[in-house]
Amino acid sequence: MIYAGISTGKLRMDITYGGQIVSSLFDYAHSNPDGTVPNYMYTLAPTAASQGSCGFYNVTPAYPLFSPSILLASQATFVGLIPDNLFYADRPPLQAWSLLLGTVSATVYIDTDTVVRIDFSSPDHSTFTTTRLFNIVARIPDPNLFANPCPTGAPTSISDSSGASRR
Repeated sequence: MIYAGISTGKLRMDITYGGQIVSSLFDYAHSNPDGTVPNYMYTLAPTAASQGSCGFYNVTPAYPLFSPSILLASQATFVGLIPDNLFYADRPPLQAWSLLLGTVSATVYIDTDTVVRIDFSSPDHSTFTTTRLFNIVARIPDPNLFANPCPTGAPTSISDSSGASRR
């Protein structure tokens, strides 16, 4: 699940992998000068006896926090009406818009005023990613969803293997 808190500048993603449940909170409101954002991760193994663990990282965001005026603010270019052959070949074409998010090129696909797919391309990282959003509920999420899952404080930064800093 992805929850976007436009007014608070926070994005929360809840995922599962490797038998664990992870809640990741990205704090865009406190972005760093280098463009990274604080990411608080709370990991929980699915047993009653285990206690969750917290991690703090400064990361290059892989998922942007889209404001209602993102197309205007980023001076996006209308690409055209494009069929989404990757996910839904049997549906009507989507509006495609091209924009830059820092150094990352993105194509945003819109269906009835809702972002449903994002393609990212980053020459700096030799990366291309496509993200399809499903079961979209357009409403303002409960503010409690954006509470920091980890204890606050000022931990010391440590560099991790990806080059990002973590605390």
